[in-house]
Amino acid sequence: MRLARVFLAAVSLGLCLTAFCGVSPYEHQGDEAYARAQKLQGDERQFAERQAYQLYLLAVKYHPDKISPQLRSRFIEMSVARAQMMLSTGNIFADPLQFFIEDIDTFFTGDIPSKIKQQYSLLLVQMADSFTTKNRYLDALRYIDKAVSYASDRPTIAGFRDSTVARAVKENLDRAQREFAQGKAAADDAALIRALYYAEVAMFFDSTSADARSLLGECRKKTMAICCDYHKALDAIPDTALFRKIDKCPVFLAVAGLRLGGGAALEVLLSNYSNRAIALTAGDFSLIDTAGRRYRALWPEKIGIVDQYKDIRFPLRFPKPSGKIQGIVFEKGDLTSEKYFF
Repeated sequence: MRLARVFLAAVSLGLCLTAFCGVSPYEHQGDEAYARAQKLQGDERQFAERQAYQLYLLAVKYHPDKISPQLRSRFIEMSVARAQMMLSTGNIFADPLQFFIEDIDTFFTGDIPSKIKQQYSLLLVQMADSFTTKNRYLDALRYIDKAVSYASDRPTIAGFRDSTVARAVKENLDRAQREFAQGKAAADDAALIRALYYAEVAMFFDSTSADARSLLGECRKKTMAICCDYHKALDAIPDTALFRKIDKCPVFLAVAGLRLGGGAALEVLLSNYSNRAIALTAGDFSLIDTAGRRYRALWPEKIGIVDQYKDIRFPLRFPKPSGKIQGIVFEKGDLTSEKYFF
């Protein structure tokens, strides 16, 4: 815990560290503040709850051998109340708010009363909602999943998860549609890349969405000949954790031409934004068909070396696929990049 904060609270409250029989002096006086809080409203109640929280914090810190079920329960209850008050100011990223969550998780046990479990779950949902308003959907879902695990009324909390996922899908799908329309109308490659990204995000949150899957396919067709570097195309990246799940490899592929005959002939463009130069060979590339079958490139055996932050264009020859070609895959050590055509 935060020793400096505990020490300052101890000094300000003028309490000694000597425990007496049964409960610590901190818990005893915390109970008095807790009882006062139950009879008060508004600012006076918040002040009493703050006193109770500070006293209970000292009790669990300095007398861990005297933590009764009631002390544990009331400490969590007051921690939730303090966190809710702080969250009401709208500062989801305030350090003290995370400290409250850490404290609650540290002392949370299965015998906590159902009412307090539900209060904590609703606090976590409230935090999730704050992240949602900032387009931080991964963080929002993480807090909702945690809320479900603690909730005494799980169906109600689970409903919040469904609505959050639906909101994430709609927001990203709407953005993808706007960017796609602009990209087609103005032949704007950057807008088409942004459309692809937001369609990928919508599919990430709901892989069963027919609308997202259909738009994603259209975006892939339009960007088949474009190396889709999301870093360059996006105006901002509000959620870096989500971005890393979509933008998985710093090697980008484009296919400028595709001909089928006795085999498959592709004209490929590769852009290398990895942390090293790459020696390319035919064996690094495979076609994949709609059945998931892979076909390794046959020629040329040696393609060349592409340095960091450089592009290279080259032909590739493959055996004729049995099914419809879905895309091309590049695999080299820890680098894996895919380019789907629809």
